[in-house]
Amino acid sequence: HDAEAAIQAAGGHAFLPLDAYVGVYHDVWRGDATVKKVGGKLRLVFSRTTELQGDLQPTKGNVFAVRWDNRSIMADALVNFRTGLNGAVSGMTMAPLSPTTDFSFDFQDLDFTKLANGSQ
Repeated sequence: HDAEAAIQAAGGHAFLPLDAYVGVYHDVWRGDATVKKVGGKLRLVFSRTTELQGDLQPTKGNVFAVRWDNRSIMADALVNFRTGLNGAVSGMTMAPLSPTTDFSFDFQDLDFTKLANGSQ
């Protein structure tokens, strides 16, 4: 898997402290997604789709790769956290990690706005 190998090779570091990404994010179509800090790592959990939860691995800057716990999904994705003018995380967008990801996931159509900070 070339995309996965590229992520491993990047061995990235988050641009901001991990706590800056923690919180609840909302997308009109997908609903809420929560970024939690668990054991020194970030996890992404979708409220409406229990299959979509997994660890976030920093790649570069504010971009992370999410590896879903359910490996049969075969739809790992990139998560790009955006910041406002004040430097605080204000939302996130997603893109498929691999060009072979099923188009029905529509990651590119999601646009999450950060609703609240969390201390998970």
